[in-house]
Amino acid sequence: TMSVVGGEALAQHIDTWASGGKEKTADLVREYAAAPAPAAGAHPLKALLLELVYAVLKGKLDAGKLCDTLANATMVPEEVRPRVQSDLADIFWLVGLQLEADEERSKKEKKPLVLLIKELLREKVLLPDLLKTRLEPEMLQETELITDHAQFNKQQVRMNTRTLYTQQKYNLFREESEGYSKLITELSELPAANGKETSTRGCKQASEVITNVQSLIGYFDLEPNRVLDLVLEAVEAVPSRVRHSKLLSLFNPKYIPHVLGFKLNSYFSAKEPTPPSLCTLCAVLLQHKVMALEQLLPHLTPSVAELAAAAETRRSAMLAQ
Repeated sequence: TMSVVGGEALAQHIDTWASGGKEKTADLVREYAAAPAPAAGAHPLKALLLELVYAVLKGKLDAGKLCDTLANATMVPEEVRPRVQSDLADIFWLVGLQLEADEERSKKEKKPLVLLIKELLREKVLLPDLLKTRLEPEMLQETELITDHAQFNKQQVRMNTRTLYTQQKYNLFREESEGYSKLITELSELPAANGKETSTRGCKQASEVITNVQSLIGYFDLEPNRVLDLVLEAVEAVPSRVRHSKLLSLFNPKYIPHVLGFKLNSYFSAKEPTPPSLCTLCAVLLQHKVMALEQLLPHLTPSVAELAAAAETRRSAMLAQ
């Protein structure tokens, strides 16, 4: 049965650190790292590391000796290192909270804790990015991982707000339908790249149209993805317009395959043949590297897996003849 080293056993390992205690502790680290998580209570490895940290804080074990042991690739091999790093980060967070709640204890143990963390960072036993996700901002400032904990707090709140509360859906009620009629008119003026006349007002510079499109999007609060749909239709009507790369660069490139996929699926769902112009549009966008084939494949029917299965069936039928 496996039990966490503690009390007299751990004290004996620490007392005999230079004459075998270090190796015995490293053996336990490897053994406990491979142990399954218990149904209840702390994991044996975490409990062991916690006792070792306490020993350093109380002056019973030198911080440098513990760091050397944990940094030794033979004693703590690469496969158990991520588990050790994660458990140590949790332990330092816990001990930091304990010291915050006990002012008398904090006066004695805060400095050794900070020095231990710095030493482990220096020996690359701990990863800075991991600690930034676990430790309190005040402790991060003490260990010099950040310069200002108050500023770090503000940035964290801002990031959380942006991630959790910022709406990604566009409010379509803000749009004005007049904007779309003007947008369609403007897109029809987009000149062809092969010299053919496509503009009713004789527009020869794509930059003029692109500037006007940007102005219409902003002035009429047009939804960008719906504008992208109309831009793709303008390119579909005159494929050479794809060379005006600045127009398509107004939009997030990862949305282009999805808009095309919606168009393709609408024809498939209605059991209508896909227009050749839409196939040409996909081809020129691929040719000019506006998107990658891997981005478009999930939207095509039949799927790659279905094609492979059909090819295998056909091959088997031919071999059987």
